[in-house]
Amino acid sequence: MSRLFHSSMYVFVVALFLAIIGDTLLTTGLFMDGLIYSNVANNMAHGIGSFWHPSYTLTQFPEFYEHPPLAMGLLSLFYRIFGDGIWVVRFYSMFMTVLTAWLLLKLWKQLGFEMRMGWLPLLMWTLVPAVTLNSHENMLECTMAVFVVEAVLLILRGGTWRMILAGVMLVAAFLTKGFTGLYPLALPLILFLTRPRDNAFTRSRAHAINVAGTNTLLLIASMAVTFGLVCLLPGAWDFITNYFKIQVVGTINEPVVSTRWWIVRKFFEETLILWALVIVGFVLELRRCKSDPMTVPHLPQLPLLLLTLCGVLPIMVSLKQRDFYILTVYPFFAVAVAAGLNDLIAKWCSKVNKLACGIVVACAVALSIFAIVFNASHYGKPGRDVALQEDMKLVVPYLQKDELVSVGQADYDHYRLHGYYWRSAHVSLTNQIGNKHLLLGDETQFKALQLDTLYSPINLPTQQYKLYELVTSNQ
Repeated sequence: MSRLFHSSMYVFVVALFLAIIGDTLLTTGLFMDGLIYSNVANNMAHGIGSFWHPSYTLTQFPEFYEHPPLAMGLLSLFYRIFGDGIWVVRFYSMFMTVLTAWLLLKLWKQLGFEMRMGWLPLLMWTLVPAVTLNSHENMLECTMAVFVVEAVLLILRGGTWRMILAGVMLVAAFLTKGFTGLYPLALPLILFLTRPRDNAFTRSRAHAINVAGTNTLLLIASMAVTFGLVCLLPGAWDFITNYFKIQVVGTINEPVVSTRWWIVRKFFEETLILWALVIVGFVLELRRCKSDPMTVPHLPQLPLLLLTLCGVLPIMVSLKQRDFYILTVYPFFAVAVAAGLNDLIAKWCSKVNKLACGIVVACAVALSIFAIVFNASHYGKPGRDVALQEDMKLVVPYLQKDELVSVGQADYDHYRLHGYYWRSAHVSLTNQIGNKHLLLGDETQFKALQLDTLYSPINLPTQQYKLYELVTSNQ
């Protein structure tokens, strides 16, 4: 009975995850950042640019130094193996998400919890909206999470070689999305500050300081050597210096948000459900303590909570903040919350009778069927940017591969427009007027800019974007 119940809970959590993302997983639209990264990766796969000299389109980021190239390089391998379809990037994103979930379960086991209760941290992770929202959108953080969680696992296990490997993982995290993946460096200090005092080794302050200091030095040395070797690769140093100059130094004061506390507020908004569960669980534990004075209420794992903060608070150094910058902290926070609730939930689970187990099984099956049907019903639909994608299907047959298409300035600043047209037809957009075709999202600009003397409209039943042809092209 117990095995069936816990297995059903695993199925329920997976089905819940798929149901939440069911309206986007099998659609053709991509979040803007993920669309850009997928195009850069696809270019790599076809020899347009290279790993250390990536390229986006002929007119926008022909040299793409906005982010380190590791995740895009890995995705390019998937393109080479599986082809160019949109489903390749979805598969890659979900593959990285599944890897993160697997490492989350390994972390749960490393902390001494039973694997049969592993559905609990997975459920906590699923209840964070940012996790499901970004899991299939090709965000660089999805790849970085794999390296970050693996680094934390290695540090927790300890030992010289594991520290060295953890350093390698942190360099890989940096080569995926930069400095936001380096916060596990604080873990040895966190483990020292939160060490148990119930045995001779951890009770000895001198020994604990030695372990924390040695592990930190090993991590730093491993990272330094690994990064140094990477810099020796042909083209690597040029890319890294350009990345620092353009993306790190050049945008650190870019005002994306109005207050540095925005990222902290966003973290609490994303984890509001988990905090509510923590409070409810703590209250129930206090009530249990009143009836049984020998028990002590369990709080979430302090080291993981501190590690989570280390991944959130440093973002405040810059006003350039996005909610997905802290995507990699949620596995640790989910495990911390699940750890705090584990005893209470496990006690309830031990009392599950045959009827309750049957209800759970039925719910898991029903939700699984719903998730499959819901995903299938959205297969091939645009999902997002509906007008743009529908119009593009009508416009692309009139364009040629590698063609330069003129657009208005407002359309030129529309990054998704560049991404979709490059992905679908290898067409680059330029704000220089005079090319064979003109694409405008605002019809009123056609006469306002006196373009009616140069172009004539092509009669297509588009919703938003109108295609025009150069009048002199037929003369």
